Amino acid sequence: MFNARSLSRSVALSGAAIDAFIVGKKNQRKYRFWMEFLSLNMGDFMIFNHIRHKWVSVQLETGWALDTAQFVLLLPTILCQELIYGLMLFSFVLHFNYHACEAASHMSWVAGSFGGLIVIGSFFGFLPHFDLLLNSVVLRGIHQLLQFYHQATHPPTAVHVTDGGLLDNTGVMQLFRRRIQRILLAYGGNDPKEQFKYIQKLVVALATEHIGSLHDPIDPRRDLNETFHKFRSDKQATYLHLKVKYGWCDDGCDQPSSDLFIVMCRLTPAARDMKVKPLMTESTILGEESDDELSDDGESAILQRKLGGCCCDCCHVIGCNCGRKFPNPLTMNQFLTPQLFNSLCRLGHDISGPAIEAIATPL
Repeated sequence: MFNARSLSRSVALSGAAIDAFIVGKKNQRKYRFWMEFLSLNMGDFMIFNHIRHKWVSVQLETGWALDTAQFVLLLPTILCQELIYGLMLFSFVLHFNYHACEAASHMSWVAGSFGGLIVIGSFFGFLPHFDLLLNSVVLRGIHQLLQFYHQATHPPTAVHVTDGGLLDNTGVMQLFRRRIQRILLAYGGNDPKEQFKYIQKLVVALATEHIGSLHDPIDPRRDLNETFHKFRSDKQATYLHLKVKYGWCDDGCDQPSSDLFIVMCRLTPAARDMKVKPLMTESTILGEESDDELSDDGESAILQRKLGGCCCDCCHVIGCNCGRKFPNPLTMNQFLTPQLFNSLCRLGHDISGPAIEAIATPL
């Protein structure tokens, strides 16, 4: 029997960013070097587990408290770097001012050895207090350049948070791990030809983590590529339904299954010749005002499938309506026009209804 739960606990929203794209396509050390050198990475390190260091006693909410905690955790590596710099500076003074070449050589060797020990020690962040070295920007850059990934029983003090599109740009893997029975995926990724590469990623991830497998709920023997082909051929379909069979149970127990409902940016034949509608307002969303009561600003004659451009709505009428058109604008277009955004919101509202009804109906 299906246990009812709030829709928000079963919804996965997709996301994508250039960081995951670059790492996925150019995951070699020579590209890593230039990415670090030119600072082409997105995301940043954030404090994750300051409890490991009892002397960091500030509250980690926001503002000055968070900045203070970050500075306190960074202080040991700053002192180490200043010590190395001081030893090197002292060796230069001995060499050029006092002509004590042998003493300067020993001092330089000590500074270099100490720096090398710090770099080597940063790879042992799982040891007590060694993870403080991971707060150094220089050491973290070396780790990223060498494609080193910290692995330990306990989480480090700081973790790097960035886009997850490299591994899973759907967000449903977390729900699969928790064996959620009904999952609604609103996918807004770059898939205008409906190739479903993101689902192929899920198939590999499910098998790699020994969670389960995806299959067609109508005929589990059917290959997924045939299921995708049938969906592409059915222009009236507004969502794709797949099923997850969980497996790899060591004690031979009967594993449950999950239903995955996927909604994507797709125009049905009835919506292809639909003209743009007035910009939504708060009253429109609340149902207090109909579209007929809104002003259209003279744009109602434009077909929504011809919307392109960026920044402002004037692009649609002055010859700047360039780029891939609605409902699949380019991912790099981060400045959607108000009308394009308005049309995407309306499309999502229109095509998600059948999927929400299906996920709420006991199978």
